[in-house]
Amino acid sequence: MKDVQEFHHWISSEEVSKIESIVSSWTTVPFVPTNGRFPNQLIANQHWHQWDDKDDLGQLLGDKIKSVIGPYRVVETDYVELFLPWDIHSEGFREADSVDLKKLCSIIIPFGDYPSRTIIFDQTGDGYNDFYLYKKKGVRAEHPINKDFWDANLSHCWDDDREFVSLKYVGQEWHRGDAMFFKRIHFHSSDNFHLRITYPKRFLQIITQAL
Repeated sequence: MKDVQEFHHWISSEEVSKIESIVSSWTTVPFVPTNGRFPNQLIANQHWHQWDDKDDLGQLLGDKIKSVIGPYRVVETDYVELFLPWDIHSEGFREADSVDLKKLCSIIIPFGDYPSRTIIFDQTGDGYNDFYLYKKKGVRAEHPINKDFWDANLSHCWDDDREFVSLKYVGQEWHRGDAMFFKRIHFHSSDNFHLRITYPKRFLQIITQAL
């Protein structure tokens, strides 16, 4: 598959409503970090699910996912209510070292319309998720992100992160039923949506591995 693909109205509003009904029974796990940009604050409520090709969610999305990325297995399924933005991370490292990280794909399906975009960088994390580990390598970007763009979209990230990343892709604004597919090994970030809205972004996130 391509590094990044976006689809407008990938599923219908009615199909989103079906998914919302499905995820309403999943157990809530609050994410409150003790460090980072928002220490001791609720970043997200996450709801993990064990993917099953034969359950209602699998029946609804399984073939549609395959039509985009080909044969796959699901590594992780998570319904997220995001109150504060994720800063730069990769989350490509999920399982044993035998997994080919380059075959991991993240799928995001928004449950609403939000003035927010996903931002993807050229840099990758191979064997780790945290961006501070990448920065320890000391390899600054040849074409770092423009400061005006950084201040407008990524002000929630650490200031010196800007020196280490270059822009690969700026996603479209999120709309209900859209879908974004991207290779998970790339570092990426939310934008600073918390400066524009006071309610959480709600979305389904599925991480797959190509077979």
